[in-house]
Amino acid sequence: MMSALDLELTKRDIPFDCDGNRVRCFPHVINIAVKTGLSFVTTLPPLQNGQTDDDGISADEISAVLFDNPNNSEEYRNALASDLISRVRHLVNLCHASGNCRDDFRNTVLEGNSVDDESDYSDTTMLLERVVVLLRDVDTRWSSTFFMVDRFLELYPAICQFVQNDPKICDTELFSPVELQVLDDIREYLFAFHSIQELASAEKTPTLSIVLPLYEGLIEILGLMKSTLPNLSHVIDVSLEKLHEYMNKARVTRIYGLAMGTILVLSKLPF
Repeated sequence: MMSALDLELTKRDIPFDCDGNRVRCFPHVINIAVKTGLSFVTTLPPLQNGQTDDDGISADEISAVLFDNPNNSEEYRNALASDLISRVRHLVNLCHASGNCRDDFRNTVLEGNSVDDESDYSDTTMLLERVVVLLRDVDTRWSSTFFMVDRFLELYPAICQFVQNDPKICDTELFSPVELQVLDDIREYLFAFHSIQELASAEKTPTLSIVLPLYEGLIEILGLMKSTLPNLSHVIDVSLEKLHEYMNKARVTRIYGLAMGTILVLSKLPF
């Protein structure tokens, strides 16, 4: 559309740059960076050799990056290779398979809230603190994967109890302690993107002037996160690469600088 507009305005001798006048959706760019990073820890549907996912990343590339990270122990690599995100999604779907399943799971959560002793609640090490439901991720909804993983970890004791008590699904593979730790690391990685999006969405005025500072802030946070989550440094690196790509595109658009300058001028006015 921008190219067509550029062509039409050029015919009318009106100066216009399709790249320099394009403003990209900030949450959409953040979502692209998240999906690009997650594509190195989840492949749904499974990729065959030679195939690529939506971001153009092949199965061989995912495997190479995953196993080249020197920070990863064998257990950690195996946990990442088991596609934890899809396994979370599968367990969430099992708990939401029908109205009866949802009711039974809610009752399990209620029982977890009423337990007085950890030893009474199967082999889990966490007690539930509130009655909430599991969440599904939606491809077009920002932060939905973070919300799904965050709620899954909160309700994992109830999920274990629910699965073990249902003879139809009792043989479903649950998560090992190492896999839960890896999933918690993934949640922390996702939270960085979610928190930045919350800063933008909390504004009640136009946010164009804060987009570049938010890009810079997120890049700085992810850079620091590489030291706190060294096992996911390969995931963080590809997200950083995608963020730099779009930030460089944004710098071509002068409207960002105009918006930042306008806010600075208005902040100095006496009214």
